[in-house]
Amino acid sequence: AITAAIWAKKQNKALGLIMSAIGDAQLNAVKSKETAKEMLETLTELYQVKNSAMKLNCRIRLQELKMKEHQDPMVFYNKFDEAVTNLEAAGEVLSDEDKRTYFLLCLPKKLRSHFESIEAFPVNSVEYLKAKLLTEFETDKNEGVSTLTENFQAFSIHRSNRGYRGGYYRR
Repeated sequence: AITAAIWAKKQNKALGLIMSAIGDAQLNAVKSKETAKEMLETLTELYQVKNSAMKLNCRIRLQELKMKEHQDPMVFYNKFDEAVTNLEAAGEVLSDEDKRTYFLLCLPKKLRSHFESIEAFPVNSVEYLKAKLLTEFETDKNEGVSTLTENFQAFSIHRSNRGYRGGYYRR
């Protein structure tokens, strides 16, 4: 059992941690509170409204995230995972189905068509979709599709910057 002395020591430690972690504006809001629990409840009430705004902002960022057609899936995965983590940190609870839906909406139309019959997949997780997409990307890359397209785009941009028009260079 916890004695009153041990409780008081833990309470003082918690108060000290809270006080050292907050700024002056928050300190004014909690300085009249006597327990760590009261301070945390006050801070929760104070920032609950902003938390809803943060959820909305994170949700918008996740919805606006789009994978480019020839983008390395690992770069995209990192951005997607960061957006999901930020949304969850803002207090949003995402089911596996929600994550899967967001993931599919982030894919380019060309890649999304590979996943149209998602219920037919043996595993319906985002991790499975990521692995499947990575396999698809590696297959295309090994066949030269991604590399060829990227090289062609780089070449055509390079040429157009030098004034290439219809078979001759303008001076």
